[in-house]
Amino acid sequence: MKKYKLMIVDDHDVVRMGIIALLEDSEFEVINEASSVAETLEKVAKEMPDVILMDVRLPDGSGIDACRQIVENYPEVRVLILTSYADDDAVLSSIQAGASGYVLKQIDRHALRKAIRKIVCGEALLDPSITMSLFSCLRQNALQPKYKDKFQGLTGKEREILIQVSAGKSNRQIAQELFLSEYTVRNYVSSILSKLNFSSRTQIANYVHERGVD
Repeated sequence: MKKYKLMIVDDHDVVRMGIIALLEDSEFEVINEASSVAETLEKVAKEMPDVILMDVRLPDGSGIDACRQIVENYPEVRVLILTSYADDDAVLSSIQAGASGYVLKQIDRHALRKAIRKIVCGEALLDPSITMSLFSCLRQNALQPKYKDKFQGLTGKEREILIQVSAGKSNRQIAQELFLSEYTVRNYVSSILSKLNFSSRTQIANYVHERGVD
């Protein structure tokens, strides 16, 4: 019987050990583990897993950014986001980055094994506990073009970063405070500028001051 080759990415040793204990048997083999984005990208290039179980927040950046790079460079590798954060923006960003699934760490052993099997077979899945919230977010986004105020067209995470930018914080400072990578913050800022039809961070600061956004 062929074993599915897995890679576990989480910055907590205890979490990685627990996942390995849950999964390793005649069906699954954990061939590698990593605790950072850099380590993940280095190891996946050397030994290609079938599925990577990836946390969102890592010490040197975002697991979502790592997912995007992995999917672009190794499309045969599936990425399952396994995290504690039921955040709509994170779910949407993960899907856009090419993740095959997004589940929460509260998932039980049987459901996790089933999720991995589905992903290996080319299916996509979301944790049931976040599905309704995601649909609500998508419906809200679908209505955004109807709003006259462009601010309403920003996602929750974009609004959060908008405030940070208006306070004069750099991308690096925002990334550290929100546990994102600088690359992700830069993309958010570009999206904000585009949606508000601005060309500079100064315009963002003036907009927030004049509008009284909080």
